[in-house]
Amino acid sequence: MTRLNQALAFIKPHAVHNTAALDFIAAAFAQNGVRIVHQILLTGDQVRATGAIDRHYAVNARVGTCDNPAALFVGPEARARFLDLFHTPWDDALKQGRILSGLSAQKKLGLTGEALNALWAAQKAQKLAGGLYVIFLPELQAYVLNGFYPSIRDLFTAPAAVLKLMVVEFDAAVLPWHAFRAKVIGSTNPAAANPASIRGGLHAAQKDAGLTVTYRENVIHASASPFEALIEKNLWIPGFPLTRDPLWQLLSAAGLPLDRVLRWREDNPVITRDGKPEPLIESLEDLDTDVLAARLLELVKTGAL
Repeated sequence: MTRLNQALAFIKPHAVHNTAALDFIAAAFAQNGVRIVHQILLTGDQVRATGAIDRHYAVNARVGTCDNPAALFVGPEARARFLDLFHTPWDDALKQGRILSGLSAQKKLGLTGEALNALWAAQKAQKLAGGLYVIFLPELQAYVLNGFYPSIRDLFTAPAAVLKLMVVEFDAAVLPWHAFRAKVIGSTNPAAANPASIRGGLHAAQKDAGLTVTYRENVIHASASPFEALIEKNLWIPGFPLTRDPLWQLLSAAGLPLDRVLRWREDNPVITRDGKPEPLIESLEDLDTDVLAARLLELVKTGAL
């Protein structure tokens, strides 16, 4: 019996018209038994109108676009890290108005997202917590949070941008989810990715392909788990029937309502696994559909969700 996995993938705008990239992706899918079962194109205007990109990159977007950094949750460890890096307490910098989101910094400087990203890239960004990165920007004498994000938003919402969305399927017994991500897609940083993967292979061949492949523009996105795939399909392709989603088939059969599952994505509750606390979404990464469904249902059964 086939243990079906189904992911959402999309080819990013910088690569969607590159023939060499499209051929490489098609070959990698074919060689590994990854089948495209649904695909659509979205223009930058459509992406902007739906707000999908900010919801897709929700954590990074929330930090990178916030008007009031004081409203962000910054835990004790992140505050201690900030103090250690900059020798200034987080709350003091807030009161002085010296903590800005990337979008606020962009507006103050009157720059494009790409120009702000160039300033961001010239500094060494420091990670304070998951989805929370900071630099000190001399031009504003301020600490900028997720200053890379406005440029990402611009890449997807530019009028000329095109995004190719794909629902792909593969047999977990032949290609487990962790192998799909590592072997087929490749790690987020293309320079460190498996050279046989899409990201790694195109990074090595970028000169011949006429394509720049970087950490930010890394050709392709793919869901980190069947749970994220379910959420991302609902976000990006609302017309795709979730009755065709293997995870949703298992969860709905157990009586779980969709709004409850979607709320888990928004709240990302902390659960305990092997005696250690861990955010739900991160705890589900790289699990195959049947294993992930069993874990979610057990968490529901024990009252952890």
